Amino acid sequence: MKSIKLLLTLAILGIGSNALGQDVKTSTLRWNVTNAMYLRTGEMIGDPTILISSPGKVEWQKADGSVRLTAKVVEIRGTWSNGSAPGQILFQIESEGKQGTLQFTRDNTGIKMVWTIFKEDLPEIIEFIAAGIEP
Repeated sequence: MKSIKLLLTLAILGIGSNALGQDVKTSTLRWNVTNAMYLRTGEMIGDPTILISSPGKVEWQKADGSVRLTAKVVEIRGTWSNGSAPGQILFQIESEGKQGTLQFTRDNTGIKMVWTIFKEDLPEIIEFIAAGIEP
């Protein structure tokens, strides 16, 4: 009985669900990436990485904090007011003079992001799978 009360208290306080109530459109969030893959080549990035999203910038970092990719957020389409609940949102981005998108999705299968940069020949597309979100 005590464990049930503890679980209910934790759920009410939002502990264990760090992104509870975090608006994906307006908050700075850390997406804990467990897998990343360049879809065009099939190259897997097996090391844990972090994707940081904010209203003005997105950044893909190695676990040590060094930056792999960065982009300016040009526009955000859609709303997603609670990152711990299912939803999706699209960030229109610009990186090194190239336009692109970053789609965030959470559904019953998990959390996925798809980063697309439009290049002259073929787009560069990276798919990320995340284990969780932190404020």
